[in-house]
Amino acid sequence: MRRKELGPDKHVTIKDVAEAAGVSLATASRVLSGRGYASESTRERVNNAIRELNFRPNEMARMLTSQHTDSIGLVLKNLVDPYYGHLANGVLDRVHQLGYHVIVCATDENEQLEREHIEMLMRQRAAGIIAVPTGSNQESWQELINMGVKTVFIDRQVSGLGDVDTIQVDNVRGAHKAMSYLISLGHSRIGIINGPVYSQQYADRLKGYLDALTEAGIKPDQELQENLSSKSEDSTQAINRLLSLPKRPTALFMTNSSIANSAIFTLREYHLQIPDDISLIIFDDAPLAQINNPPITVVAQPMAAIGHLAMEQLDRILKQSEQQIQQPVQRIIISPELIIRSSCSSPKIKR
Repeated sequence: MRRKELGPDKHVTIKDVAEAAGVSLATASRVLSGRGYASESTRERVNNAIRELNFRPNEMARMLTSQHTDSIGLVLKNLVDPYYGHLANGVLDRVHQLGYHVIVCATDENEQLEREHIEMLMRQRAAGIIAVPTGSNQESWQELINMGVKTVFIDRQVSGLGDVDTIQVDNVRGAHKAMSYLISLGHSRIGIINGPVYSQQYADRLKGYLDALTEAGIKPDQELQENLSSKSEDSTQAINRLLSLPKRPTALFMTNSSIANSAIFTLREYHLQIPDDISLIIFDDAPLAQINNPPITVVAQPMAAIGHLAMEQLDRILKQSEQQIQQPVQRIIISPELIIRSSCSSPKIKR
């Protein structure tokens, strides 16, 4: 165990215990709370550190309930993607109005980096967190919540985690709207290039795609479905596979703007004109969709409005907690909007 010298007036914190025991803040907290897994040797190191530092566990509870700061953590993939940029702007627009300060953390969908951000926000005694989680790190998120940090998730949940207030787009309905529109134009061979289906939002978008086909009496064709295996996988190969089929799709449904960027570039390489040769819909109203020639039909997510709503929801939770009012966890579903532009037409009839 690492030994740490503390002055006589030094207030011993859970962070000091974690450092002395050579474990993470989340692990030390799990041992103290008795919740979650920690090996016997880890528990022994933490308990030894508690004794050596004369740490009183009830101090942690007092610290976390009465000494939260007015800081709010905002945990996102990045601020470059317009999806996250609009979301951040929506949160920031409300943060200062409601009297908080914000700490912005970018995870780049990296689970280890997300864990580090969670621990940092615990050390900073953030009052609450708004996050688009990676979907992993169940133990770290659970420990954060156990320590009294109020949390609102956007668009995703964390596997294995208990109920958390969540605001999300109705991904099934949004995908269904896109597909129903293409089907109404006469398309039946509609390709989908989707994110990884282990992420719930992409699983839901695939469900909307399949439901719309089935309801229209069209048998889903597996060769028209490209689900990327990871969030970082290049979608270009998936697009090439669809465009190289002997019977090419007459329309493409892209489930995020990053995939759409690759699709538009690849369609030009194939000398395919939108919508004369192939129709295109994107799930996300990124700037590219608006400035492309022709402008692209999209399923629009009101991300700035969702950011406003998330911050207002977190503020309500924090105020109710101060007043010791217990409220049930809320799951707010936002319906996306189909914006019809010029990228879709009826399929060409080959003569």
